[in-house]
Amino acid sequence: MTNKKIPRDIPGQRPLAGLPQAIEASTTTKLPKGMPTLSVLTTELARLGFPASDAEDQYDRWLANGFRTNRGQKLQDWKAALRMVIRNNWLPSQRKAAAQENHAQDKESAELARIRRLKREQR
Repeated sequence: MTNKKIPRDIPGQRPLAGLPQAIEASTTTKLPKGMPTLSVLTTELARLGFPASDAEDQYDRWLANGFRTNRGQKLQDWKAALRMVIRNNWLPSQRKAAAQENHAQDKESAELARIRRLKREQR
């Protein structure tokens, strides 16, 4: 048992089912060697101007892969891997921004095509 306090019944409120077990399990989870904790990753990405949701996404990806690359090799330097993720626009906020930009460009292209078509019809 860890020293963390497990929530007990609060008068007038019912605790979530399984919450004490989830807290206990989360404190005993071992990260792969060299993998940063979620708080460290969140802090690093916040320093670079990215939201906490990006940190959670990247943390979950690394945890799911066993802190390995897509080719199965163990990551050597998490900061270098994070720089590569940012450079290649693989974070969710970057993908969303790119999709919005593409959508705006598609709207502009459609509007230009409509204007050209109207000009041709007027001739």
